[in-house]
Amino acid sequence: VTVALTLTPETARWAWLKHVARGFGRLAREHDVVVVGGNVSKAAFFSVTVTALGESTAPIRRKGARPGDRILVSGTLGDAALGLALLKRRTAAPRRLRYLEERQARPTPRVGLGLAAAGLVSAGIDISDGLVADLTHLLDASGAGASLWCDRLPLSSAYRKVCADLEPALTGGEDYELCLTAASEAAAILRRRTEARGLSLTEIGVVEATPGIRLLGGPDERRVLRRSGWRHELFKPPVRTRRRR
Repeated sequence: VTVALTLTPETARWAWLKHVARGFGRLAREHDVVVVGGNVSKAAFFSVTVTALGESTAPIRRKGARPGDRILVSGTLGDAALGLALLKRRTAAPRRLRYLEERQARPTPRVGLGLAAAGLVSAGIDISDGLVADLTHLLDASGAGASLWCDRLPLSSAYRKVCADLEPALTGGEDYELCLTAASEAAAILRRRTEARGLSLTEIGVVEATPGIRLLGGPDERRVLRRSGWRHELFKPPVRTRRRR
């Protein structure tokens, strides 16, 4: 990988940068990744841009989900969205809620699950913009729709302590869990593989031929969700027109 840092006067301090470097180095060693170069520049905003160079023999693509495939998600959903809400308060969260802040600030990349899923799943995507938003990307690429069972959404105990609403789990982003689709037999094999690695994989729905996402079970039974999560909007500069004299 290469790493490009854009630094502000506040972030261009060695003591602060050491924390970034240590965290990056720990993940690089864990996943056998080598940093081969990059760039450092100064700007009014801070950013880290990572470019990964490599080759995949069995890539998992968004396109490929088929009607009847099971929809599976790893880990728990909505924790990062709740953690961000706690961090925005700028007050120390109770110890029992620190888990949510950690999930937002230090997400765990599901590399092992991705490797285990290769060759078994029909399609997949990571949940960065929210479950519904990212599942919509997958379904649009596959020309399909889906039904989600709201009562099966995997929620952490910390989530249940602070929130009775399912919206953060459905539309909150930055959990970086994986959303995968697979035939029922392949899904069963994959669940056994993930259990052996100590990671949960929950079946939350089924792919259907009819476009759109339908929510089944719970208070949202048979409702089509309108809000999907974070949307990346393209910047459009203002159009300048000449005034007629």
